[in-house]
Amino acid sequence: MVAALNKFTAQQGRRSLLYRHDFECSPKPREDCPDCIFCTLSKRDVIGLDCQPDGELFVRAEVGPGDKVTAAQTYWRKRGD
Repeated sequence: MVAALNKFTAQQGRRSLLYRHDFECSPKPREDCPDCIFCTLSKRDVIGLDCQPDGELFVRAEVGPGDKVTAAQTYWRKRGD
């Protein structure tokens, strides 16, 4: 997930997470990273293909310094859980 998000931010900048990929981001400054942000994405009614179930997809990402994504996690919640 980090590699995929870094591909987006390397090509289009960190703002692409907000404007092209529907993440919600907020500042998360640290002493060593005053421009760090924390971003989340929640997609409901994701219709899976092949073996992926219908449900909700959640993504959390830490971005910074600059456009570099330093950590990311994904979660699935099956519909009805």
